[in-house]
Amino acid sequence: MKTLLAVDYFCEAARRYPQHIAARHGSESVTYRELDEQSNRIAMALTERCGREAPVIGVLMERGIDLLAAMLAVFKIRGTYMPLDGQYPAERLDYMLEKSKCCLLLTARNCFEQAAY
Repeated sequence: MKTLLAVDYFCEAARRYPQHIAARHGSESVTYRELDEQSNRIAMALTERCGREAPVIGVLMERGIDLLAAMLAVFKIRGTYMPLDGQYPAERLDYMLEKSKCCLLLTARNCFEQAAY
């Protein structure tokens, strides 16, 4: 019996309903096709950098569609998503990244610049 993960249901929805709105954030919206394509690009980059052994990926991003795409990408490679808050002290972020054996930190430039990190 195959176990389906939430990301598998998303991929099926993207295949069946590519033009339907998948997510909205503020005035921004994205279709299933667009979100699937964006998350696939990120997933490919993650695989190139971290390999295929279910890596831990730190994510430091503001809420929004880019964060959703990043989360989906981590789940697509069967990685572990580790959310990070830019308001945490730099020492706390360092500790979390080190102890988790984080392979990579995904962030947006504005999040990194605003973080205490």
